[in-house]
Amino acid sequence: MTDTTTQASGPLSGNVLFYDQPEPISFEAHGKLGVTSSDKPYAFVAQTNVVPLTVTEFAPAALSYPIIFVGDAKQPVVTMGLRQNENLFVDDGAFRSDAYIPAYVRRYPFVFANDDSQQRMILCIDRAAAFVGENAEIPLFDGDQPSAYVNNAMEFCNNFEQERLRT
Repeated sequence: MTDTTTQASGPLSGNVLFYDQPEPISFEAHGKLGVTSSDKPYAFVAQTNVVPLTVTEFAPAALSYPIIFVGDAKQPVVTMGLRQNENLFVDDGAFRSDAYIPAYVRRYPFVFANDDSQQRMILCIDRAAAFVGENAEIPLFDGDQPSAYVNNAMEFCNNFEQERLRT
């Protein structure tokens, strides 16, 4: 089960690459926020040399990157650089035009967090994302309801989570 506007009643669990300040999205905390287009939308990836991948992404990703399997769980990742803090595919905050952009990256600044006490997933937003703020181009809420942008993000994150579990 997923939830967009209810604060978690228990502690959220998880630690996620790229996210500095994930918060459960709610009208009370984020009603005045939105996102603004950026000329460097992928600057947050520039210091990352590997990014997780789902099985449905193998074919398009393999055209751009080597895919390797890491850790005991054999997590598939794309290799974007040879050294830590190196990314050969992101330059000045933009992906190379010929490079596939993994879904893990495309869902940012949204992510699901586990609410173990309620056995559900809660949509969170990285409040520290450079392009999230007040007086933004695209609001997170229309009135007190999630905007179409947030609803689309939730659908994308749902699909990503299903593919992640499948992988």
